[in-house]
Amino acid sequence: MSEPIKCFTFSFLRKIELKAIVHIGTEKTGTTSIQRYLYQNRGKLKGAGFHFLQSAGKRNNQALPAYCLDENRPDDYFRNQGIQTLKQRQEFKRRFIKAFDSEIRGLPQHVTTVIMSSEHFHSRIRTEAELDNLSELLTPYFDEIKIVCYLREQAATCKSYYSTSLKSGGTESFSEFLERCRPENTYFNYHEMLANWERGFGFESLDVSLFLQERFLNGDLLDDFTAKIDAALVGELDKPRAVENESLTPFGQALARAVNIIFPRSTVMPDADVMRDRCKKIITQRLSGSGQLPSVEVQTSIFDSFIESNALVQRKFFPTVHSLFARPDELVLREAVIDGVDFDTLIAVLNLIAKDAKDQFSAGDYARICTIFFSSINEITNLVSNEDDKNKGSGRTIFSEKEAFILRDLALRAERRDVRLALTLMKLANRIGSDVPGITEKLSEYRERVASPRKPQFMFMYRRGDEPLGLDAKELSDKVSAWLATLPVPFGAFVTEIVGAETLGSRGALDDGNLVRPHGYSVIEADSLAEAYAIAQQSPLLAFWGSIEVFQLKSFAG
Repeated sequence: MSEPIKCFTFSFLRKIELKAIVHIGTEKTGTTSIQRYLYQNRGKLKGAGFHFLQSAGKRNNQALPAYCLDENRPDDYFRNQGIQTLKQRQEFKRRFIKAFDSEIRGLPQHVTTVIMSSEHFHSRIRTEAELDNLSELLTPYFDEIKIVCYLREQAATCKSYYSTSLKSGGTESFSEFLERCRPENTYFNYHEMLANWERGFGFESLDVSLFLQERFLNGDLLDDFTAKIDAALVGELDKPRAVENESLTPFGQALARAVNIIFPRSTVMPDADVMRDRCKKIITQRLSGSGQLPSVEVQTSIFDSFIESNALVQRKFFPTVHSLFARPDELVLREAVIDGVDFDTLIAVLNLIAKDAKDQFSAGDYARICTIFFSSINEITNLVSNEDDKNKGSGRTIFSEKEAFILRDLALRAERRDVRLALTLMKLANRIGSDVPGITEKLSEYRERVASPRKPQFMFMYRRGDEPLGLDAKELSDKVSAWLATLPVPFGAFVTEIVGAETLGSRGALDDGNLVRPHGYSVIEADSLAEAYAIAQQSPLLAFWGSIEVFQLKSFAG
């Protein structure tokens, strides 16, 4: 990255030493509460000789870690600020350092400490070079630098971060997201993360604490953090009201994920960002709460995978503690209960899409959208209980018989692609309107199919060829969408686009200019290779461009 603007002579302009307290997170350790607390008390802090940095962001100093990032690394901060080009990033750096320099130089003489806070220090600054950028920025201004950090058990961090990821446009299921939580990921490997900060600022600069209420001063996170600034301030600052729950309930997470799939961040769809934000607003307002929990087995597996790295942190920073975190309790996980508020929210979001995005979607598209929602919901629950549920008719207060017909028809559409999803939809249709024709018969059929062995799976690999002149993109899109909707997809998306590829050989990357890169793939179910081949032959893609390779798949243990 470009050499930052430095102010090596600044320390000579002050009569007293200046200290920096840099709160780096980690993420999901009450950082929002701490930042609101600092901002609310910035006047009292200033009077006591402490200044909460404002030039890097009023509450969350996100601009500071963004300044330190390698110029080639993308980041949400730049996207949200409309910063897209290298020239714009360089201009951002010039503006930032000018504002930062002006703020520090303008501090009154009685201020002896500058406080900075952003969880992005933890999540964004990963390389030695990026830490060097931060050190080179701060060192000319400050005689002492203190790094404050809280650590939370990894599975709990991952669980809490899932809602944040969905609010930012993530499309992973919870189980997929949990796969990130492994020692190879520095975000969760606290030993590697702290080792990086130690190399940048020295061991004596690190103030590391555990994010456990029983270890907080007075059992209070804000008191604990205040003591790290100055113990004399404990009890002297105003506590903010409780921060609104930033997490979503499991049903809210399922809806948010579906919205992100329908309105992806990287899309040419008009007003996709606006629609996604409007849908998310409804979901967030109605369905804030505690999100999905990993099973005890998964929590234990994650815990065990970090035993070695956590032990290194424990021995170095907490020598009097037996272990960094307690082993997961044998908790009985709460069952995901779907209630009227959940379904009201679902209907509100579907109605919003049907009304305000009608120009972007056909009637067939809307059925696909409904399927995406119910498929995402199916990840967290079967939606309905057994037929002998004494509250079987409760759905009638939410849906009318009209919705029962819609759900039945959606099940019929889904039965070839995903019989489990079809069963879920038909169960819900039955709960709403058991008198609707065809429901009882299909429920029996779907149960039998679910109980029987799964069909073999096949992969369709799409390779782009030369597109003919005069190709009607809209016509192709409509035909392909209609064909994809007929695919017997066992799980996931109808098609997964391949946006980047690298061919590797025994000697490293191969650059074969003649290689036709795959454009995307689908995974389907069929009784035989011949049947899968026949399904592929129906694709309108073959009439326009390219080819489809059909592969039969087989899983191997181990």
